[in-house]
Amino acid sequence: MRIDYGTGHEMSFMYFCWALYRLGFCQYNELEQLVRKLFYRYINLMRKVQVQYMLEPAGSHGVWGLDDYHFLPFLLGAAELIGH
Repeated sequence: MRIDYGTGHEMSFMYFCWALYRLGFCQYNELEQLVRKLFYRYINLMRKVQVQYMLEPAGSHGVWGLDDYHFLPFLLGAAELIGH
């Protein structure tokens, strides 16, 4: 049986965070805190799950991808550098 994890799963979690914002659970000025607290914890948890259950990367592009499992940490990290 093949079990995989990839950027699509990661994007689903970000849509969940966006839904929290749209439903009024957090304000626009709290989105950065949401990413720093909730998303980073999610990424750390998923890395542990990937190692524990030996998940294969979904839709791997090999040398063309930054990371076979995650893309948003690179995007969010670059967003922190805007204006510097």
